[in-house]
Amino acid sequence: PASLKIMTDPISRTRFHPDLDLETWFPIGVLDVLVGTFMAHYIGFEEAVADKPFNRFTDFTGLTAIRLEMEDIANIVALRRASYQDRPPVKSAILAVGAPAYGVARMFAALMESSPIEVRVFRTAEEAGHAVPYPASCHPQAWSSASAVVITQAMGVGF
Repeated sequence: PASLKIMTDPISRTRFHPDLDLETWFPIGVLDVLVGTFMAHYIGFEEAVADKPFNRFTDFTGLTAIRLEMEDIANIVALRRASYQDRPPVKSAILAVGAPAYGVARMFAALMESSPIEVRVFRTAEEAGHAVPYPASCHPQAWSSASAVVITQAMGVGF
């Protein structure tokens, strides 16, 4: 419905799209243990206060560097798994074009297996959009735009 308002958090660079039950995240700069841990706690809080489950879309194309050790990734996964245990299944699509981002995202996805958060990693926005539909207007470059073109309506395709 038109009455549902998209909620934007400029600090975390997230947007919640209530009409799609979708949280989007567009990190920029360096992804390190502080950013990863902050986001794990942040999304855990959002899940705790949400009225219903929501899917996630993350776009790593704005990252300039990734400074995470395997232990850091494992600790972030442990936070995510603990905060979302015994909850309904949700989907998380990660767009990771570059090799370092793709590798880190795949490690995260592998460690999240058997949790209620099904994480998939994609190399193109089109593939990610088939998995978790998101509006083009959710990208920070379009935040000033009123247009909300849904890339795809095919929720679940590719999962």
